[in-house]
Amino acid sequence: MLLTINTFACVCYDWVMFPPVGAEHLDEEEYQIFIGEVIDIQVYKRFSARDTTDSIRNNYGSGIRFNQVTISVIKNYGQKVIADTIVVLTGTSGGLDCGFPFKKKQKYLITVPTKDKDQDYYYTSICLPTKRLSMSKEDQEFIENNRS
Repeated sequence: MLLTINTFACVCYDWVMFPPVGAEHLDEEEYQIFIGEVIDIQVYKRFSARDTTDSIRNNYGSGIRFNQVTISVIKNYGQKVIADTIVVLTGTSGGLDCGFPFKKKQKYLITVPTKDKDQDYYYTSICLPTKRLSMSKEDQEFIENNRS
């Protein structure tokens, strides 16, 4: 007897996980980049109806577990993230759902797609240039040298 289980795995664009910041990420209409410290992480199993925007559904499905990460913004590389504290959603399983492995009290360089006006949250994944601050020196230099 053959036992099969339906699963899915993370597949990033061009098969690149934890990519570097590129010129396409400097377009503020598409992405926001900032440095922040994680102050809280909560695990949720479902989205509320008003939070289930197309971008979130496309990244996390409907009803799958995700982390709601509260982040204190330390430095913003753009003009659209103006709050001192923001909420970022990410999956919980790393390679299974592309979730980024945030840890409390750690600092990160975070890249998020620019959210729609009616969207309550930002989101990120291992498919975007989000990484621990200690591993982001080259990315920070690229941003500072290329941001107009």
